[in-house]
Amino acid sequence: MLTASTVNHYPKLHLTDEQLQRIHDAELEAYEAQMNDETVQLTQRDRQFLIAGLIGEYQYLCHDDADIDDMTPAEQHSVLVHYSDGELLEDSDLAASPYESAEEFYDTHSAYIPAEYQVN
Repeated sequence: MLTASTVNHYPKLHLTDEQLQRIHDAELEAYEAQMNDETVQLTQRDRQFLIAGLIGEYQYLCHDDADIDDMTPAEQHSVLVHYSDGELLEDSDLAASPYESAEEFYDTHSAYIPAEYQVN
């Protein structure tokens, strides 16, 4: 993070640490609002990547310790296709995850995605 001592060497720009902190906080708040915005529109391809990736993630989590009430991939797909873009982003936790894109999320879980749900 910038401090006043690193910024103030510019002759026309003199900010205090408090001012810089306010600027930083405002930018962070704007970024978080953008990431949590329910009006975010995914492309159809990104929706496919997230739905398939979530199915793969679920299959990965269940494959070693299956339970009788675990959803099948078909059941989970029928639920996920009705999710809004915001719900898909929330479930995949894409904004806070190390994944840079829906495709990267999909690629990470692709080994566990049944063939009929893979994105070509």
